[in-house]
Amino acid sequence: MPEKWSAQQKLFPHQVGFTCPPFDYDAEPSDFLRMSPETVGVHGWMLHVPDYAHGLDQRKANFGMMDDFVHCMARNSVVVCGLVGSN
Repeated sequence: MPEKWSAQQKLFPHQVGFTCPPFDYDAEPSDFLRMSPETVGVHGWMLHVPDYAHGLDQRKANFGMMDDFVHCMARNSVVVCGLVGSN
């Protein structure tokens, strides 16, 4: 992995990352990709929390996973991250 990404190393010049609550599939990343120019790539990362039941207490307890998500996406040259879906 390069220390710093350059445009020549990226699969797409512009990359966006999406995540959603555990056990949910959300089509918004696909919808986003259909509206985007061909120079935009989309990556996804579904959060994994065993026995997740969509409780706000669980969302609060696992909010730190968002930091992990953004860190992983940034290391892979994603410049914009978004959370889709809701409880």
